[in-house]
Amino acid sequence: MKHPNKPCTARPTRLMACITASLLAGGSTAAWSQTEIDFGGYVKMDAMFTDRTNDAADDASETFLVPALIPLDGQEDTRNVTRYSVRESRFYLRTRTPTDGDDLVTHIELDFMDSRELNRNRLVGNQAPRLRHAFVSLGPWTAGQTWGTFYNVTTKPETLDFVGPVGTLFNRNIQIRYTRPMGESDNLMLSLEQPFTTLTVEDSGTNVRSGRDDRWPDIVARYNVHRDWGHGSVAGIVRNLRAERSTSDDIDRDIDDDVWGAALSLTGLVKIGASDDLRFQLNYGNAMGRYLGLNVFPDAFIEADGTLDTLEAYGGYVAYRHWWNQNTRSNAVVSYAAADNPGDAYAGVNQEVQSVHLNLLHDVMDNVMVGLEYIWAERSIEGRINGQGSGDVNRVQGSVRVSF
Repeated sequence: MKHPNKPCTARPTRLMACITASLLAGGSTAAWSQTEIDFGGYVKMDAMFTDRTNDAADDASETFLVPALIPLDGQEDTRNVTRYSVRESRFYLRTRTPTDGDDLVTHIELDFMDSRELNRNRLVGNQAPRLRHAFVSLGPWTAGQTWGTFYNVTTKPETLDFVGPVGTLFNRNIQIRYTRPMGESDNLMLSLEQPFTTLTVEDSGTNVRSGRDDRWPDIVARYNVHRDWGHGSVAGIVRNLRAERSTSDDIDRDIDDDVWGAALSLTGLVKIGASDDLRFQLNYGNAMGRYLGLNVFPDAFIEADGTLDTLEAYGGYVAYRHWWNQNTRSNAVVSYAAADNPGDAYAGVNQEVQSVHLNLLHDVMDNVMVGLEYIWAERSIEGRINGQGSGDVNRVQGSVRVSF
């Protein structure tokens, strides 16, 4: 909903926009009086039945698929579960202000994916808000938190699951980004982004989060192409993975090391026929870590002498969307990701994951969608735990989404 300088009415969203614009105009230059305010989002309700899930009251995988939390076969603390959720619901506030040059744009967006505590639903279904986006842009410059430049969200498959395929990149990052037009339809993105290193102790499987030790930003470049056949991108990232800490109860060795790594991502959306499309994402490198599959693999391993050892990982997806008619469509998504772990890595570290998504979505009316989705996913580990080396999960999800 866009609200340029219009008379205030009793309509709540327009009244709020007018009040905000009036406050801005009262203490600033004339340009603020021309500010457009856009408020929107959607309400989404999900109903999910999962045949096997980890027996934990705050298990994130009961709301959306988390590859690292798929239970292994024979795992004792598993059971089937039914969950309802409205946590994906969201709203945003965006402003656009004319300047002597380019428009100044701000964007703030929240959802309710922060808390996983089921106890919040005992009486009133309370859900805590979470910041998704908070950025400002002026011409080619963007500063703040938004989708990471390495991740091309425009080729994401249309799934009811919050994240989707297990082999996808997925991250939002605090960054400074410069975008340069290249010809009539292409552009080049360059960004410096918030670093964060995730590590695993090689012989014990202990996970270490060392974001406090990082010194160099993640360096990202992406080239986007737009053609009659569709659109796509190729992206590269260079990262410095670093940890510096003394022996602790969790880590039985000193760590003081850093290594450089890099990764590539190729994505595309290819139009097929009048309305169908094929979407894909292919990723490879030794710095995938937290970017791939919700951090299903670490950025690097901590060896016995306290040094860091990177690992090569790869993954991606292929998705086909078919429109049955102008209001009804289906998506079929196949995804896979794997890591080349050290030969003496702990038996429980993740080695590969794969998933299949099949859905049927129908637009009941403008801005109202209902859908049904089936999800199958499997996780395999490097060795065996209690005689088991893999496990899978089946889920059926129904959703209703109303946009505003």
